[in-house]
Amino acid sequence: MLDFDDKTLELSEDDIIEVDGKDTTSTETSDDPEARKAEKQKRHWDKVNKTIGVLVETYPRTFDWKFPLPLKKGIFEDLSQAILDEKLTGVSKTDVRKALRGYTSTRRYLEALSTHTHRFGLEGTMVEEITPEEAEQAKEVLDQRPQPKRKFQKKHPFQKREFKK
Repeated sequence: MLDFDDKTLELSEDDIIEVDGKDTTSTETSDDPEARKAEKQKRHWDKVNKTIGVLVETYPRTFDWKFPLPLKKGIFEDLSQAILDEKLTGVSKTDVRKALRGYTSTRRYLEALSTHTHRFGLEGTMVEEITPEEAEQAKEVLDQRPQPKRKFQKKHPFQKREFKK
């Protein structure tokens, strides 16, 4: 409750209070632009990961973190229709668009696009062929990216291991 001379203003927890043009309900406490940018990116990727999690739960035959399948062209329209038909709940079209952008730009997805022969629809069925140009473009994007750093080298279980004495 705020008192102004003769008037009293009651505010709920959801009301936004601005002081000098700044939102005082914001959780950001740092004035550092880098920290604000990092926090914004974290919120973005948290939402993208949540949306991809919903897609994985709803369409497990198509969406998989570890073994992604190349998605058919125009799958966003299918997902938009699923949102309208209430088959896909808890996400918006904007969330799905951002999630698809993140999902299809991963190294694993691009590797799948460069090695598979077909694209897949929402039900996990083959829908259309991947052209050689699309596969080549995926390989080029992969070649431009730095190789991931591996913490441990995987060895074959029967490979002789050397131990220091």
